Amino acid sequence: MKKYTHPLQFLLVIFLPILLLNNGCSIQKHASTATKIPPSFIVPYEAGEKFGNRPPIPAPEQIFNLSEQQADEFSAYFLGHPQKNTSENLRIFQYLKEYEKRYQYSGKTLTAEESLLQAEGNCLSLAILTTALAKSVGVDTGYQLLDSQPVYQKQNNIILSAQHIRSLLFVAKKTVREQIVSGRLVIGRNALIVDYFPSQNSRVRKNISESEFVSMFYKNKAADAIVKGNYDSAYWLIRESFLHYPTDEQAINMMAVIHEKKGLKNESEKLYQFGIKYAKNKLDLLRNYHIFLKSQNRMIDAQRIKDQLAAIKVPNPFDWINLGNTAFEQNKYREAKSYYKKAAKQAPYLHQAHFGIAKSDFKMGNIRWAKASMKRAKEKAIDQNVQSLYQQKLDALSKL
Repeated sequence: MKKYTHPLQFLLVIFLPILLLNNGCSIQKHASTATKIPPSFIVPYEAGEKFGNRPPIPAPEQIFNLSEQQADEFSAYFLGHPQKNTSENLRIFQYLKEYEKRYQYSGKTLTAEESLLQAEGNCLSLAILTTALAKSVGVDTGYQLLDSQPVYQKQNNIILSAQHIRSLLFVAKKTVREQIVSGRLVIGRNALIVDYFPSQNSRVRKNISESEFVSMFYKNKAADAIVKGNYDSAYWLIRESFLHYPTDEQAINMMAVIHEKKGLKNESEKLYQFGIKYAKNKLDLLRNYHIFLKSQNRMIDAQRIKDQLAAIKVPNPFDWINLGNTAFEQNKYREAKSYYKKAAKQAPYLHQAHFGIAKSDFKMGNIRWAKASMKRAKEKAIDQNVQSLYQQKLDALSKL
């Protein structure tokens, strides 16, 4: 599928809790062998009576709904004379470009109507708005999860990680073209990529279905509730996310944390064990369960899980990098370095892995080793801005 890019691009970042201090909850996805999750897997863990009544939760159609005035204004722009000779997906893009001029970034996860009205929100809100505009005029959208360095924030002793997702605005189906590729008939559709601050080092991890995209809205809302200590609302929001993406190990992770913070230790452990048994991507579940066991002073069990974690082989080195970042943010530099080293061994060409080793060694006082790894990070970096940044750090290390 061929894609067109445009000078203005939006970055769609999803803020989810990946780690509560002393109790981890990672949201990154990791591949490993697993048993298929049964469709009714959350039934044994329904504990609604312990989390109060279900609060008002927006339905999916409300997430993408525009007010009558907003819809009329966009329709007038979309059907206006200057736009008639422009492709439909580019019209939406240009409308977003005008909106971006007054947009203020905030950590809020908003519906399309709220985002357009307030001209603010996080990047998931922008993705939702993009989808709402596209839906209103019948333009198809797509979503891609990217491998990139996540951004970490701390709020109320909770570490939040920004996951990078970008939107695609497809051309009309009538313009779909057939191509012959390697003797096979391939049907491709051009699309505009909507990606704010795109990185040359990012690559597509996987395509995201609309159902999974919708589930992210509820997980974001649950993250906000966890930060505020409102575990009852967080529980019901995660329940809602399961309805749209019923085999989500991220949601299992979050649900385990919610139960633990609610004081339901046994239920929390069952959720970790269940996720480790069935989830395809269990790397973070294992690490979080390891932290859980250590908090219970069950060191023999914790060591068993740590050994299982160390033995995992994952096809994506960014999984180890992200896990290293999580440990680094917890000031667990030796552990972080071990994860970065796994990434470097698996993919020695990734500058992020060598940089992770360098910053871990620096924090542990190993200046000479840190300098050597920083040199490797610079050598592996392709982007000149990244190379310049590493050179600055090298210069600083040389003065120590």
